Amino acid sequence: LKKICIDCNVEYLGDRGDMSDLLASSSIFVMPSYYPEGIPKVLLEASACGIPIITTDHPGCRDAVIDGKTGLLVKTRNYEEIVNAVSYLFDNPDIMKEMGKAGRRHAEVSFNEKQIVESHYELYRALFNHTNIWNREEMFNIFIMHIISSKIKEIWSPLLQDPLDLSVTDY
Repeated sequence: LKKICIDCNVEYLGDRGDMSDLLASSSIFVMPSYYPEGIPKVLLEASACGIPIITTDHPGCRDAVIDGKTGLLVKTRNYEEIVNAVSYLFDNPDIMKEMGKAGRRHAEVSFNEKQIVESHYELYRALFNHTNIWNREEMFNIFIMHIISSKIKEIWSPLLQDPLDLSVTDY
């Protein structure tokens, strides 16, 4: 891998414990995924740091980006579109800057802890009002969502450049 990186003029960073610093020093975040997945946390982290995103128009990835506003969506497995998107942003620094700002706002509004916790509480309330839907799968899903919501603050705190009020004391 290191030889390929050297041959292609790519800096291989290896395992790092300072991702918030790396993201803060980045101009563009590119994630060309083609795996079916949920929203990749790293895309939310990049948005929270105000970095415009280039990612694939694929489930999960596309849910973290507003195409043309917070970043650019490209076709999966199409390196030419990625190259064109990167070139476009570097050729248009004002657009790149605005996408980063819009991405930060999008992260604050759509993916902040209070909003996520409240949406989970809404789900819990709906489930409690429909007692006939309790089964193992839904109980498992509720358990997983609870774990995710309890980890949001831990994940986001070091990434937010301008700390938000992420307390959930009014719940």
